[in-house]
Amino acid sequence: MFQAPPPPPPPPAPEVLRTEGVNLAIATDDRLVVFAKGQQAERGVVRYQLFQRVDVEATRPAAAPDASPDAAPPPILCTWTVSVWLQRDPCIESITGRLACMQPYTVRLDDRDRGSEPVPEAAACVPEHPSVAAAMTRMSEAVSEGAAARFEVDLKRRFAPELGHAGVAVRPRVR
Repeated sequence: MFQAPPPPPPPPAPEVLRTEGVNLAIATDDRLVVFAKGQQAERGVVRYQLFQRVDVEATRPAAAPDASPDAAPPPILCTWTVSVWLQRDPCIESITGRLACMQPYTVRLDDRDRGSEPVPEAAACVPEHPSVAAAMTRMSEAVSEGAAARFEVDLKRRFAPELGHAGVAVRPRVR
């Protein structure tokens, strides 16, 4: 009976030298609404925000097991992901004019930009790095133009139907 040779060991994981993340607003909008159920109606506002989450990570691949001690260390790689998130904060206005807000809803959208490049040192892998900043600008420009439409779609296709299950209608309110 033959026995299969054991699988090769997995390659060593890269060493994480530095990570950083930051959130930056792209667009915001307050939608004035009326929440109505039967004869009751309350004034409210649905606060929307599109923001981008920027995550950078500087890693160094593990040195080859057979590398000489005098060999130069492997290069540092800066990897980034810029992702877009939608946040909704529904609030109800009291008779005093104060807002009481419900639990916020935040969801990552499909818009993403990823990349990586070698850097001379781990400290250079920051959101301000030129390649990362360029990705942030591309993403912000691509998303900001359609922000109002995204807010409207969320209000009509997600938020209003959620409240509709409880018998609450959401209508636009004029100022």
